[in-house]
Amino acid sequence: MAEEKSLSPVVEYLEEIGGEDISTGLTPKKIWDRAILIDDPELPDCIVFEVERHHPILGTSYSPGSPMAAFETCWPIYSFNPKTKTIEEIGENRPSEVDINHSGVAESWVEEVSFNFSPAENGQHRCWDDFTKMESLVRNIKEIETFAISVLNNGLCLDHYKEELAYHFEPKELEEHNEQILNDCKEIIVNRAKEAWEDYLKEIEKGIY
Repeated sequence: MAEEKSLSPVVEYLEEIGGEDISTGLTPKKIWDRAILIDDPELPDCIVFEVERHHPILGTSYSPGSPMAAFETCWPIYSFNPKTKTIEEIGENRPSEVDINHSGVAESWVEEVSFNFSPAENGQHRCWDDFTKMESLVRNIKEIETFAISVLNNGLCLDHYKEELAYHFEPKELEEHNEQILNDCKEIIVNRAKEAWEDYLKEIEKGIY
C-alpha cells in the first residue's frame, strides 16, 4: 500500500485533471492500490514511484470485474514533478511476468466462429461459418468434426498470436503453451459444431426445414 502523505500530490494532480493521466493511464485508485514509493537521489524534486500494471495479451481483452485470460504484469517506474505538474514513465527495475489461462485464451481465439447448417442434395447438409466464410457438405458427426478442425487450421489467422507467445516464452515453454491452447481451441470449436448440428437436427424434427 502506498503512503498517502508522500503520494498525495500525485493523487491531487490526477483528481484535478479529471481522474486519469491520459499518457500513462494512471488513476488515483491505481496509485493507492498498487504504488510503491522509490527513493531516487537523481530526482530530488520529484516523487518517484513504481506501479504494478496489468496488460491483456494474446488477443484477449479486459472487462471490469472479470479475470483476464492472458495478461502481462509489469512494474514501470514513474516520476511526478510537482512544479511542472507532469508524470513521466522513466523505466522499469524488474522483469515482467505473464499469466495464461489456456482455455480462456482459446475461447478468445475462436469466439467469432459459429456453425450453421441447411439441407443439401443427396442426403448431405451444407455447413458453413460466417466468420471465416468456409463451408463444406457433410453427412454426419465425423465429417462435421473434420470440417470444424479445418476451420481452425485453415480459416483462422493465428500466426500473430503465436509470434506474441514467442516474444514472452523460451522455446520449450512456448511449445507447451502453444500446444495446450491449440488443443483447447480444437475441443471448443468441435463441441461448438456438434452443438449446432444437434440444434439443426431438432429443427428438422420440428419441420422447420
